[in-house]
Amino acid sequence: MFNPHPHPVYSLMLFLAGGLSLAVMHMAWSRRHTVQCAYPVAFFSLGNAIWAIMYALHWSSTYRPTEFFWLDMTYLGVVTVPGTFFCFALCYTDRRDWFNRQRLLILALEPVLTLLFLWTDPLWGIFFDGKRHTLDAVIFDGGLWFWFHVVYSYGLILYAVAILVRAFLKLSGAYRGQLRMIVLGALIPMVTNASNMIGIDFTPNLDFTPVSFTLTGIFISIGIFRYQFLDLKPVAHDHLFASMSDAVIVLDAKKRVIDLNTQAQVLFHTSLSDTIGAEIKTLLNRIPEIPPNVHTLQDGHNEFSIQEPGRQHFEIVISPLPDHTGNNQGSILTFRDITWRKQAELKLMDAKCELEKKLEEISALQQRLREEAIRDYLTGLFNRRYLQETLERELSRAAREAKPLTLAIIDLDDFKKINDRFGHSTGDLVLINLGQVLMKFTRKEDIVCRYGGEEVVVVMPGAAHADAYRRVDAWRQSYHSTPVQVSSLVFPVTFSAGIASFPEDGLNAPDLLMVADLRLYRAKATGKNRVCEQSCDTSVPFSTADPHLPVKAEKHPPPASELVD
Repeated sequence: MFNPHPHPVYSLMLFLAGGLSLAVMHMAWSRRHTVQCAYPVAFFSLGNAIWAIMYALHWSSTYRPTEFFWLDMTYLGVVTVPGTFFCFALCYTDRRDWFNRQRLLILALEPVLTLLFLWTDPLWGIFFDGKRHTLDAVIFDGGLWFWFHVVYSYGLILYAVAILVRAFLKLSGAYRGQLRMIVLGALIPMVTNASNMIGIDFTPNLDFTPVSFTLTGIFISIGIFRYQFLDLKPVAHDHLFASMSDAVIVLDAKKRVIDLNTQAQVLFHTSLSDTIGAEIKTLLNRIPEIPPNVHTLQDGHNEFSIQEPGRQHFEIVISPLPDHTGNNQGSILTFRDITWRKQAELKLMDAKCELEKKLEEISALQQRLREEAIRDYLTGLFNRRYLQETLERELSRAAREAKPLTLAIIDLDDFKKINDRFGHSTGDLVLINLGQVLMKFTRKEDIVCRYGGEEVVVVMPGAAHADAYRRVDAWRQSYHSTPVQVSSLVFPVTFSAGIASFPEDGLNAPDLLMVADLRLYRAKATGKNRVCEQSCDTSVPFSTADPHLPVKAEKHPPPASELVD
């Protein structure tokens, strides 16, 4: 169901009124922890906003379940305004002792019953008493409870205004201007609504009471920005000043103490009667830790710490105290206990250091886990998994940069005989020794991996076929001429190898490994202790004796210059 007679201009005015009330509510709510009257101002403004926005929706083309749905919803704000304004008046005039749970519940009873009787009127008829008609956009007449609500709401608001007017008569200067804004802002919607109630209606079937709350919001805003009614200390000055958690000292233009609150008396171990009229230096000298520039009352922030009793940290804020013409009439010194903040900062620093330490440990552990994942546990060489990842990457780079790549598969000769004759522990030492030799003579960019069992694969990026053959054969000769020593025994161990190059022997890893493996098999079949690059020369002599019998330990010099490039 939609409004058959929308009024977009009037609806827009109401939305603006509601938006301004929401802005005032947000301002008060954001300062609720530091200003005692902020709560009633926030809820008062919220009621204004609900009233205006719901009424704006009634005059718009917004969907509604029933004809009077949005009009009835305005009462969520209507019933909120009187009570919250009354609470604000009590709070503003330092009558907060009136508030207790029982009285607040009684104050909330009328709004709850009003909403109940309004929304259930078809059942009881106590609110409208059959006086509501189709297309009515204003509720100006009704039954018994309607008129009770009108009298109650006006009575509560008038009583609140009377409280404020009485306080107004006792104040002077800026406080009167401040309170004048508040009272005027409250009276405008009352006058508007009352004129409609008694029949003075310039706009039939339009209720301008919510629109008048736009002016209420404006006047309250003026009170906030010009007179600072949420910050100034009107009737409650003495109580508020005494109950502040910060230590505050007020000085005149001659730097003499003219006032200090209870917290300042405790901090400086003095009394009000002993301090009034004294120079500020006399008071500050009681605490040697206070910075010297505080004695000169330079504007700004300072910090100091007191060791005894316990370690306390304070922040000092020095603020000028100008009069209405802008001339400096004195200063305000605020001593704020920031011990909790300093302790929190220290704990935060400790936590940060601990976190950084943990992150370093985690990083080291991750690196260790990565190394363990890609390293062979026995020889320390890269494992087969790492070979699979790296070889594909190196082949892609070689193809992209048009550079050669050669790999060699190296296999220990007669390794099974070593294990059978001297045990697997000795075989493990032989494998470790092979890994150490290869790591010593390979380049930094070469990749040495244990392929499986006694087989090792060496990937040589950038190495052409002939150059790689020369290097692998130099490793073979050096390894053959330097037997492995285990305790008092020396083993003349040899290896065979097969090599394959990219791109002439294959374009991918499986093809290259297959070609190298076939050539390794050919090297084994044609006498071992040799490197097969294409076809192996069977005329190369090799010993027919068992090469794995222990011999007397001798020193054998390694090959000269052909081990590495």
